[in-house]
Amino acid sequence: LIFHNANLSVMKNSIYIAILITTCFFKLSTAQTQLDPSKLGIEESIENNAEVLNETSQSELPDEIQELIQHPLNINTDDLSILIKYNLISEINLQSLREYKLRMGNLIEMQELQLVIGFDKKTIQGILPFCTIKKNNTYSRSNQLTIRYQQSLNKTDDFFPGSASRILLKYRATLSPSIKIYITSEKDPGEEIFTKKRPGFDFNSFSIYYQGTSIIKKIIAGDFNVEFGQGLTSWTGFSFTSASTITGIYKSGRGILPYSGTDENRFMRGLAISLINKKLQTDFWISIHSIDGNRLSDKSSREETISSLQTSGYHRTYSENFDRHSLKESSYGSAITYTNKSLTVGIVASGQHYNLPIRKSDLPYAYYRFNGKNDFNSGLHYSLSFNNILFFGEGSINLNKSTAILAGLLMPVDQRMSIGILWRSYSDKFKNLRNAAFGINSDNSNEHGIYLGINYKFYRTLTYAFYSDISSFPYLKYRIDNPSYSSDFFHQLDFIPNKKFTVQIRFRNKLKQANYSNSLFALNEILTTNSKSIRISARFKIDEGWEYSFRTEINWQNNSKLNYDKSTMISQDLFYHPMGKSYSFNWRYAIFNCPDFETRIYTYENDVQGAFSIPFYYGSGSRFYFNLNLKLTKSLSLSMRYAVSFLDNINKAFATKSEIKVQLKVTFM
Repeated sequence: LIFHNANLSVMKNSIYIAILITTCFFKLSTAQTQLDPSKLGIEESIENNAEVLNETSQSELPDEIQELIQHPLNINTDDLSILIKYNLISEINLQSLREYKLRMGNLIEMQELQLVIGFDKKTIQGILPFCTIKKNNTYSRSNQLTIRYQQSLNKTDDFFPGSASRILLKYRATLSPSIKIYITSEKDPGEEIFTKKRPGFDFNSFSIYYQGTSIIKKIIAGDFNVEFGQGLTSWTGFSFTSASTITGIYKSGRGILPYSGTDENRFMRGLAISLINKKLQTDFWISIHSIDGNRLSDKSSREETISSLQTSGYHRTYSENFDRHSLKESSYGSAITYTNKSLTVGIVASGQHYNLPIRKSDLPYAYYRFNGKNDFNSGLHYSLSFNNILFFGEGSINLNKSTAILAGLLMPVDQRMSIGILWRSYSDKFKNLRNAAFGINSDNSNEHGIYLGINYKFYRTLTYAFYSDISSFPYLKYRIDNPSYSSDFFHQLDFIPNKKFTVQIRFRNKLKQANYSNSLFALNEILTTNSKSIRISARFKIDEGWEYSFRTEINWQNNSKLNYDKSTMISQDLFYHPMGKSYSFNWRYAIFNCPDFETRIYTYENDVQGAFSIPFYYGSGSRFYFNLNLKLTKSLSLSMRYAVSFLDNINKAFATKSEIKVQLKVTFM
């Protein structure tokens, strides 16, 4: 790797250290042991949505994933559709597993999954942390309390009224097989806590969840999310969309779900009920939730409006507190879903009313954006499995009769090859503030596109994945003053020769358009930028306790007017998780040179239990973090994290940024 404008001595020393450590690892014991299951599927989904997660300051793994790690699904009896949501398996995989169990009976060992059509090594490794074959399903009443403290170790001149620490409290109680309680409280860095202005935590969330076995399927009082169809009509919360695997283009909407995350705006607060009668399910919900918005006041008319919705969740300064809970959102909706063995069809209707009018920018690109107090959408969604081919789609229409439509299919051509196709047409006039369907634009409007993905297995050990996604945007966009287009081409090779070694090579080429300001002309010129990236990573088991991985990534961009320097990053991770021991740890050391913000590199980082970090590397320097997990007693665990970045500034001196996290998790009956 060539690191431009980097501190050469530091970079050389880092490379020498990397080579030395790698050499030492190869000399350790090479006992024949299985590779611990990796959560690679979830990591890829998180990285593919890195920019959205950074905007909303999200760093929590969903509670349902944490529950699955602690209480894996019974692969023979439990509903596995949650695995589809996180792109771990596809609907076709699920159908194949059902057909296998009908022919052969329940699985006796997890290794038997190798005999099920569509379950390759990567898929099996991805679901092993979340599935098991239980001998019994005995219920145990449990309570879990999580306390997390995070603190920056850097001195700063920024003035905020609250301390620089982040504090999180989470409580989850299973009162019976049918009733669960979720409570979350959080304070962000700089926010006040337990003062006259803020007598408690800045953010508090509560929900009580009843899951029945008869006509009443679910009741949620408090905070909840809704997920229906493919996300065009009604979907709140975060969506784990991933184009890198064909399974990621299909969404498995699971209706109403309790919410216990730390996103302070994108959820509902009220009452939701789900009723089921044989093959027909009916859902109702109503919500009244105060959310953040950029509030403006007209001095002449004294009218208050909202110019944009805020999603950061920070309430530190006067302006941030002025926007806090400035908009009251009243939401309501209903859904009817029919399901049989191979067909699911549903209709959804949902709406929002705001106490203040939302008025977006007067600039031309925002002409068709949502304005007003009322938003209403209705839609039809379907999924049909026929001859091992999955057809799916959704259409949605809003108050001004504009539409958004998507349709797709997942099809195994033979035992080696599978394809995925998704076509979408979202009108530039379509408006929906609560959707999350597949697409380039976050609001699912002003977009036409076609996606084609292919998975091909050359051998049992070598798999090739490819997709192309070509989109056009018939109306103006932010920073694009003309109709435009984009394309995305992706190639990936996965080499998994055995259960303890995996190698991945990825290449991606994206074309996108944006304005280029030229003072000689009144109008902006539209430039097409070509962005490329290549990534090489490997992970292998050394012995019973030690595991090692590394990654190298290069990003670069160019167009006819501007040439950006290449961004480079190399990282290595060491994991120690001995069997039967009460402790484990992992660390990473990375060096990077990313001189331009446009070519910054996002990367997933392991964190304390139940959390993740997804920073982007910008500038030149290195980064190190260390995580330690201790099981103090049967019911008490402690997690600690230390992270530090060394950034090379213009004076060729290194500035240091560091932080610590401490988490205590208590489980009691």
